[in-house]
Amino acid sequence: MGIHASESRSFLTRRAARWLGLLAAPLLAGGCVFLPPAEIAQLAPRPRHGAGLSPYRYPGAEDRPIEGFLALPSGPAAPARSPCLLFLHGQIGFWRSYRPYALQLAQLGYGVLYINYYSARVVNLKEGTRPFEERVARLRLLLEDMARGVDALAAHPRCDPGGVTVVGFSLGGSYAFHVAALRPRKVAAIVSFYGGYRFEPLMDTWDIRLAYLFADEDGRRWHQWFARQDPLSLIGKIRAPVLLLHGRKDTWIPSRQATEYLEALQGRGIPADLALLPEANHDFMFSFNPSAGQRAVGHLVNFLERRVLASFRMGCSPGGYGALPPCPESVPAQTASQPGNRGASPILHSAPAPDPRP
Repeated sequence: MGIHASESRSFLTRRAARWLGLLAAPLLAGGCVFLPPAEIAQLAPRPRHGAGLSPYRYPGAEDRPIEGFLALPSGPAAPARSPCLLFLHGQIGFWRSYRPYALQLAQLGYGVLYINYYSARVVNLKEGTRPFEERVARLRLLLEDMARGVDALAAHPRCDPGGVTVVGFSLGGSYAFHVAALRPRKVAAIVSFYGGYRFEPLMDTWDIRLAYLFADEDGRRWHQWFARQDPLSLIGKIRAPVLLLHGRKDTWIPSRQATEYLEALQGRGIPADLALLPEANHDFMFSFNPSAGQRAVGHLVNFLERRVLASFRMGCSPGGYGALPPCPESVPAQTASQPGNRGASPILHSAPAPDPRP
């Protein structure tokens, strides 16, 4: 474990200069989100339970341990089983920063496992000298590490057996689709926060282009191969409902990627929703103004109620996804921002936060 931990630290260190502006934001924003001020609290769903948090490990690929924390509802009214979610962090890590959101969702009745998927191995997108076959194998093992988190939750006695919702952030949002493709019978839904749905533009940013100026032939092969492994390439393997959350002002991954991916999903008959947050940029869950994060939590809870819990209550899924059998009759899927409004557009435009001052 010491070697793998050292590799992970080295991976993060090499990105420190590029991400200096984000270093403090997750820690500062985390406290703001979990204990929001009055003008933010009105945006957040009201808690119904206590929340317990405990360290959690499971065996990943090659039996290497994957570390994380599991948040579950607590208290006398806590459910015996909860819909469970697997959180996948973004490219640079900061996995512990998801603690406030995990606890908030546990208070709402959900189980959340947030993991460090770099626990066992790291795939460096910009490294240009590792042998191509070795790098491809490492990526597949990395994705299997994440998929075994789905296995762990699917077998957990506190999790609803209907399936696991995979929730990813940024690159983790892209990887969530790979995980769902690896475990189609165990994934009940996919949620992507500001994920990239086309990898070709991601691999064509200035810093990655600069890194590959010095790449060998294996590095160039990797660059071209990885660009073809985006969620758009998995569209035929995805069956579970999808929620995309994206900031209109995202300068890292343009929101049009989310709009195009929504159309591609719906073109294949996959239930999909998109929430566009008008004032939000990339990584809005860790903004110094937590209003976008709390609006996104509201969209997430609403989506889970309409797409996941409704199927759990019926004991079947309209599309036959996850661990539930297909419903005997076609069940209309709600796509509105509020339950019961079946005619609204699946593109949800979040309004600015209300001003609580008189």
